[in-house]
Amino acid sequence: MIIWAVLLMLQNACFTWVSRSRNSTRVSEHALASVCSNGLFIINLWFSVDYLHHTQGWGQRLMVAAFYIFFTTVGAVVMHLRLLKRKV
Repeated sequence: MIIWAVLLMLQNACFTWVSRSRNSTRVSEHALASVCSNGLFIINLWFSVDYLHHTQGWGQRLMVAAFYIFFTTVGAVVMHLRLLKRKV
């Protein structure tokens, strides 16, 4: 699950990058951020489906949801702070 946690953080870091780069004049940066975000999204979707397929009961499903929410939030917040320092 450590690999999935890292991928979730990277996915939302890239999504935050996409959102912030949308306001810049660098279309190539926006395109790169979008490819990263969408590529990681589909990989994370595979992990999500696999973990949910192997859960038993609502308690485990809620744990998977909490794991997903926690690590995507961490990725978004950390990237937002980094980009604020860079002033994109």
